Amino acid sequence: MIDNWTIWLILAVFFIALFLISDLFFISYFAIGSSIAGIASIYIQNIYLQFLIFLFTAFLLFISTKFIFTKSADNPQIEFNIDSYVNEMGIVVKAIDSINGKGLIKVKNEMWSARSDEFIEKDVLVKVIGYEGAHLIVKSKQKDTK
Repeated sequence: MIDNWTIWLILAVFFIALFLISDLFFISYFAIGSSIAGIASIYIQNIYLQFLIFLFTAFLLFISTKFIFTKSADNPQIEFNIDSYVNEMGIVVKAIDSINGKGLIKVKNEMWSARSDEFIEKDVLVKVIGYEGAHLIVKSKQKDTK
């Protein structure tokens, strides 16, 4: 006759294989629950109690993970690095050509490719109004002050 711990071990391996094939994270809870129930089966002979330990472990893992993910979802959204440049001031290092729409600016001590609808000369103060891919979209700040 097969011992209970062997059955729980087979179930754990099955759930691990299923987890690896399906990429469903919650299946790992059943693999862990099976492993703990297998360890408990060495000391506890009642199969119903072992099954209860299996279910309780899987449920506890599910609830704790749900709590962790829900708590992290309540945090404010972290901006990407490029988002932090919007509304910042910069200086044109290489003139921004309105025909090609390309130039180079320095913002927060970093060099960025920049685009604009207007021609902006070197050493002109600009404001970042957005971004497109890895290019910052700018407008001349000197026009705003006139």
